[in-house]
Amino acid sequence: MSDLSIQLHWQRAEPVLLAGKYSNAHTVRFNSDYDVAVDAAPDWGGDPANTNPEQALASALSSCHMMTFLALAAKAGWPVASYSDHAVAHLGKNAKGQMSVTRIDLHPAVRFDAGFAPDAAELSKNAAPRAPLLLHRQHAGRQRRDQHSSTSRLGTDPMQTGDILLHDLDADGILRLTLNDPARRNALSEAMLTELGKAFGQAGSDPAIRVIVLAANGPAFCAGHDLKEMTAGRTGPDRGRAYFARILEQCSAVMQGIVTCPKPVIAEVTGVATAAGCQLVASCDLAIASENATFSTPGVHIGLFCSTPMVALSRNVADKHAMEMLLTGDMMPADRAAEIGLVNKVVTAQNLRDATLQMAQKIASKSNMTLATGKRAFYAQRDMPLSDAYAHATQVMVDNMLARDAEEGIGAFIEKRAPKWEDA
Repeated sequence: MSDLSIQLHWQRAEPVLLAGKYSNAHTVRFNSDYDVAVDAAPDWGGDPANTNPEQALASALSSCHMMTFLALAAKAGWPVASYSDHAVAHLGKNAKGQMSVTRIDLHPAVRFDAGFAPDAAELSKNAAPRAPLLLHRQHAGRQRRDQHSSTSRLGTDPMQTGDILLHDLDADGILRLTLNDPARRNALSEAMLTELGKAFGQAGSDPAIRVIVLAANGPAFCAGHDLKEMTAGRTGPDRGRAYFARILEQCSAVMQGIVTCPKPVIAEVTGVATAAGCQLVASCDLAIASENATFSTPGVHIGLFCSTPMVALSRNVADKHAMEMLLTGDMMPADRAAEIGLVNKVVTAQNLRDATLQMAQKIASKSNMTLATGKRAFYAQRDMPLSDAYAHATQVMVDNMLARDAEEGIGAFIEKRAPKWEDA
């Protein structure tokens, strides 16, 4: 018998202005001798003719959690725009050997009105909803006891970002970071670099996040550094040397942070990606581009060779392809970028978001531990001599084999069932 799921959504009548700042994952674990009788469905809001008891139980628990949260949010005066949940009832045998619900995962996602974030003090005082039976907390598959309330991260989520970088974490653990400075063509200004650095750093340590998608609003994905901002830095007595060094080091740290982030990062590219914007795409683990996307390292046109973008570019494409882009500064269409390996594939603009989400969901269904292990090992071995690379990969694989998720995954494969990841 396979696991079952239901989806629930509530939305206020007024339009939703902007994604809010809260999303989390929770787990309910029942006692091992708890059994859901077939005739329990009506008691949980189910219809025996159309709904099985497991789905009815998941639906009732999800609804109860939602109504509790909305009631307490209303009491606290929080402008909730929408609430969605994806509840999954996991089935297994109880202590009596009977098939029953062994765990229910809740993945609520709350959106507030634009510019609103709950006050942390108000949260701890008035609005820590505890849904009935919500006994354990789970961050994206990791099952462990947690003495905090089920919404302890609400309003204190460290991933608060400015308006120039939006974020939205969905029920599958996919974090969507959106560059949101179209007036400056999403340039990597000092402020944007600061927000990106914080976002990737915090996402890397958040177990609720499984995959990161980097997208952009407006006609440009990213036009590189903010040249007006950098020109203003020339006013110092050193003609800007210290300022330029600081900005370029900050940019390099962001690019390296993407590579070292344990979560897979997918660039969703539409419009132009030039100079450091092209570097941003090349630094991501994967990239999907719309057919109207273009790429270039045009520094030679203004007397400034794209030296730092060269680092990421040369690690993505063959030397001659990289040198062609760097020496000519020509715009490269999306289909050519796919040919040389700068992006994984090209889709229509209308299908870009769906194609990216499909890939992200496929990756998010895997063990967080396994993905982090593989990503770290890939970049570590890439520049090693052959024998050193094999030695490193061998040790990584031995350690991986001893991990709980590897044991579970291999067991599930042999037993022809879906694995249940613990991300450990």
